[in-house]
Amino acid sequence: QTFGDVIAQTSRTLYAVSILVICLVAFITLMFMKLQTVKDFSQIAIMKSLGFTTLDLRLQYVLKMSIIAMTSIIIGTLLANTLGDVLVSQLLRLVGTGLSSITFIINPLEAYIIVPCTMMLIVLVLTWMSSRAFNHYRIIDMIVE
Repeated sequence: QTFGDVIAQTSRTLYAVSILVICLVAFITLMFMKLQTVKDFSQIAIMKSLGFTTLDLRLQYVLKMSIIAMTSIIIGTLLANTLGDVLVSQLLRLVGTGLSSITFIINPLEAYIIVPCTMMLIVLVLTWMSSRAFNHYRIIDMIVE
């Protein structure tokens, strides 16, 4: 009976953290794309003047972001699997919860398929949407600046 309340609270916390992580991934993706497109404004304008279509440029950015996201997901998963238990146990010991160690029980379907695919989908959709601005990049705008 005591554990039932703890399990229910942990489950609610998991959903709240999941929503927070989704929002954080979306925010970081949008900020990174904004930074990249501002930095690459002249390069994008020149490539468009050389005959690259907006679709070509958008696909290039989607590919770049896919590689970055996939590499990050793989590294994060490896670190969570190897150091996650130890780091959380040390943090809980430092806070003084009375817990000497904690062991994560990993749901392989969620950890290796659902969460990575969701993160990749968020990154890809937001990269595609934020690269719509490439339609307005022209070489004449770069010359005026």
